[in-house]
Amino acid sequence: MGGSSMRNLFCLTFGVVALWSFTAQGASQTGDDRVRFCFNDWPPYSTAVDGVSSGLSVDILREAARRAAMVADFVALPWKRCLSSVESGENDAVLDAAERPEFVHGKISFSVYTNTFWVRGDDPLTSFDTSKLSGRRLGLVAGYVYGDTLEQLFADRRMIIDRSVNDSMNARKLGFGRTDIIVADFVSTRVLAAAADLDLRPLQPPHSFDRLYPSFNAGRRNMMLKIDKALKAMCADGYIQRAYEATLGIGIDAIAGGSICASGSLTQASR
Repeated sequence: MGGSSMRNLFCLTFGVVALWSFTAQGASQTGDDRVRFCFNDWPPYSTAVDGVSSGLSVDILREAARRAAMVADFVALPWKRCLSSVESGENDAVLDAAERPEFVHGKISFSVYTNTFWVRGDDPLTSFDTSKLSGRRLGLVAGYVYGDTLEQLFADRRMIIDRSVNDSMNARKLGFGRTDIIVADFVSTRVLAAAADLDLRPLQPPHSFDRLYPSFNAGRRNMMLKIDKALKAMCADGYIQRAYEATLGIGIDAIAGGSICASGSLTQASR
């Protein structure tokens, strides 16, 4: 074989080796050994202070990743940006999201969103009564999907919709009188109202409860299955129940009004 042919063979071989090395390096950095979650500020489930992520859902998924032989990374983003970053593959999954056709999720849910109507403390409305909602200024969160039943209720009562970027702003708008009523989760809104010294009151009973999941990019199905398997084990050994009791003083089943560590859905999606 001539010199020119040898050089061509060497270049080809070197190129293949270099490509393999680059691919292997990339796989080691972005493979299944790490899982990247994003979330919006939703205490007590997820929050970030000085770049450090914490909260009930963060702790549960960090443990799930550990059991799945992965390392979990977390980043706080505005809700709509978080969703788009998972859809594009920039992040692997979004915390505490409802079922969405563009994502994949497992069978295990470990958090719920209660569709609770909230008013200010001085509001004359004392219980949830759909006949008393007509014409009210309603606070919702942009990017949340409230489901056909609620959306039809909003339309039937000709409620004036005001959308906020997150739950915290939604609660503050109600407290400061910019809206008359909001739909928000029972547990997280209690935390937000106490932290901001807002005089808010939930109307009971809540409209509905919705299961939430870690929802993954459609191309991360194998990663999702590993996390879901770990969550199933954490349900079975009581880890998730103990985490709720330690953080909130109440178990997740009591919040949901039924067994939550199982497949299936309680109502329509909301986050």
